[in-house]
Amino acid sequence: MTLPQVLEAQLGPAELEAYLADLQHVERLTAVVKSGARQHAAEPQRVDIAQVRDLMEAPGALQLRYVWEGGEWWDTLFVTHGPIRLVRIQHPTGQAT
Repeated sequence: MTLPQVLEAQLGPAELEAYLADLQHVERLTAVVKSGARQHAAEPQRVDIAQVRDLMEAPGALQLRYVWEGGEWWDTLFVTHGPIRLVRIQHPTGQAT
């Protein structure tokens, strides 16, 4: 089994704005919100950038799933009162859910 490559970054205000601008060019943007460490995440819901901004108002974890250049990507954003931690993986073709 080959695991997908994991990429991590810290997003300050300028990087976050650039990231959100980039998301306007992806296909099938969905979000999964997880409120607490012990709470199960909900099913992915179709969202737009305004909704993503609203979801990022409170601390917690938000997973954005989208298609870009033919691949499915999952970005998990850990929203805190400081920089936002971004963890990104690309799902191998045919294995994404």
